[in-house]
Amino acid sequence: MRFAPSRPWLKCQYKGTQPSSHQRCFSAIVSPKTDEVKVDVGSSGPITLNINHPPRPSSSGKVLLYLPRGPLAQETVPEPSNLSSIALASNATVVRLNYRLSTTHPYPVPIHDVLAGYDWIIKHLVLRAAAHNAWQTPSRPVGLGVCGELIGGSLVAMLALTESHTTKVGIRAAAVNNPVTDWTAFFPTTNPHTTLAPDTSGNITTPQTTPKKRSQTNKPPLSPHSWTTFSTNPHLPASFLLRARSALFPNPETYFDHFASPLLFFRTPSSELPSRNTPISSEASSDASSQRDSDVSDTSLAENKQGSTPIRRSHRRHPPFGSGLRIPRMRVTVGAESVVKDQGIELAEGMRRSIGLYGGQSRDDRAGYFREVFRSSNDERIENAERSERIELVEREGVGLWSEEEDLIEVGTWFDSVLR
Repeated sequence: MRFAPSRPWLKCQYKGTQPSSHQRCFSAIVSPKTDEVKVDVGSSGPITLNINHPPRPSSSGKVLLYLPRGPLAQETVPEPSNLSSIALASNATVVRLNYRLSTTHPYPVPIHDVLAGYDWIIKHLVLRAAAHNAWQTPSRPVGLGVCGELIGGSLVAMLALTESHTTKVGIRAAAVNNPVTDWTAFFPTTNPHTTLAPDTSGNITTPQTTPKKRSQTNKPPLSPHSWTTFSTNPHLPASFLLRARSALFPNPETYFDHFASPLLFFRTPSSELPSRNTPISSEASSDASSQRDSDVSDTSLAENKQGSTPIRRSHRRHPPFGSGLRIPRMRVTVGAESVVKDQGIELAEGMRRSIGLYGGQSRDDRAGYFREVFRSSNDERIENAERSERIELVEREGVGLWSEEEDLIEVGTWFDSVLR
């Protein structure tokens, strides 16, 4: 069963920093230099891959895919541009995939770019490393990991949940930081009576509408949601995410898609799909980057009503029966003061729930449905430990964006430990 959209066959152009006539092109084992590759994505144009080869080439042939954060965070938190620190800490080939995302290249363009680049990496890096290792360690798969934050984290989650195959080469580990996993959950913050209870215990968050006046009750108040609590954080304000959604999605259907909002693999959307007659926005500018320099008033945000009504949500099963997928090792990090903190937490809990019920993989039988009935308390403790080990959840200080070399070294060290 194939989840990814159909992909065209790709063409590529290779540009190395130190070309050699006797070297094999694209070799992740022989060449320790930095390369640049252009990959054509059908008729929509090329994307660029920047390849950082490991400083100490080994027989493991590990490959990491890094996806940039996209046009979201303010320039006050610059994105690290040198990926050599990840390559050094993980001793892996690190590929930066420069997907396209702007008002001229809106969704689903970045999804197609990432899938096309991923196919190229599998063919030219991972499979070549696997062939090289076959005679040394035939039973040892090539370590393939992906990492990214914000929109890059969303695309990483999409890949990890749809390309972690059990019967062929697939993703074995993924690291996401402050991922934007549900574009349907963003509501104008001008309505103080609509709140969303955060999901911190594995239960699905249920939107609730608080009346203006309530009679006295013994029920405890709802915990504040990160979307409203940190909506004015200058590094990642809620107003900017709303403007980005209006600029980067041509219509509401595109952000209701599972590949754009990967949290929808585990539950239903947070709001109703707007009418097709409702325009997504009248404020989109010529380039998404220009959104950083302009403010949107609360009034204009409140007037954008599409998807602004929270609805009750329910669980979905992932991976589905017969898909041949298995949830890989995941490291989810969130900022303590990030507006998308709760989405990262809910993603981790959704994957843990899948592991607890179905082992985190597709099954051709229905044994997973009866696991809850027959397991003992000791089995439950073992399963909880397994879920916490396979799906790590870490909270970082402040907004928690990657900005220093130490942040990338931490990510690379984690990959080195889980892809052995």
